[in-house]
Amino acid sequence: EALRAREEEFRAMFELASIGMAQADPHTGRLLRVNRKFCAITGYSAEELLRLRFPEITHPDDRAKDWESFLQVMQGRTPEYRAEKRYMRQDRAIAWVNVNVTVIRDPAGQPVHSLAAIEDISERKLAERAVREKLELRERLAKITAAMPGIIYAFRLRADGSACIPYASPTFQDFYGVRTEEVLEDASPVFNLIHPEDQADVAASITASARAMSPWRHEFRINHPKKGCFWIEGQSIPEREPDGSILWYGLMSDVTVRKEAQAAERRKQESKIRHQTALLKLTVQPKTKFAEALKEILRTDAQTLGVGRVSYWRLSPDASAITCEALFVVQEDRWLGGIELRRVDYPRYFETLA
Repeated sequence: EALRAREEEFRAMFELASIGMAQADPHTGRLLRVNRKFCAITGYSAEELLRLRFPEITHPDDRAKDWESFLQVMQGRTPEYRAEKRYMRQDRAIAWVNVNVTVIRDPAGQPVHSLAAIEDISERKLAERAVREKLELRERLAKITAAMPGIIYAFRLRADGSACIPYASPTFQDFYGVRTEEVLEDASPVFNLIHPEDQADVAASITASARAMSPWRHEFRINHPKKGCFWIEGQSIPEREPDGSILWYGLMSDVTVRKEAQAAERRKQESKIRHQTALLKLTVQPKTKFAEALKEILRTDAQTLGVGRVSYWRLSPDASAITCEALFVVQEDRWLGGIELRRVDYPRYFETLA
């Protein structure tokens, strides 16, 4: 009677356990008894499982090692084994489990059947995989951002008007001369570096982007504590947050070379216009003002070419002499003229200019 009571108690514990339970033949691995939780883990009914050997539902990559560990326990080489393994569910999905296997023996010490406790750890494995993939992605992004000439950043404008930079790529400190820790809660250290002439425009551009929830793009100057003044182009996309804040994700790039090239091209075009204007004046000026008009052209040419001297010489009809009608010395802002040279004096004079 007591034996029957213990068997009933075991049967109830076996069937109602919150983890999977299974018994298997010690020689073949054929399943002899399973509980409802084990059926739920594998996706098979009890009738279907009892027609199978447990290696048949074990993932192919785990099958050989799992079977070898099972035999070691059944043959008495080890008392039990614990392992993480995978089952192939009936729907062909993978179920990760933590298995603890031991052996039940008869009075003679011969194995009667195995007894396995199976814990479903699929959710934990998915979570671990998600964390691992997130870390791998973060490492890849860190390598990418470290190789970029600019910085990737997130800028938050809170509902109360305060601002911070919750994220910036590793090159932030070199770019701005400010540590990322200094701007996690307050972006003022960065805004204080903006050139005074550009601060109002930057603030207005952010306000306009926030009001319309439109992409932000702006060019402005930064007074770096070590590198001096340089140009930045910023562009980002805004996203409204549940607490009323707005978060921009974007990129900052150093565009100083481009801006300087644009400025140089603009100066060149302006100088070209002045030169053309001076030429036009020269064609319509009376002879009495010819020299003044010529000087204006030479001054413009000197600025355009970036040279120290520009002169206008007139060769005599027989090539025996040349006369300098006008010579402009840029550094001294001085005009010379009326110099007449005979042919024998050419080399000596031009050597003094060099």
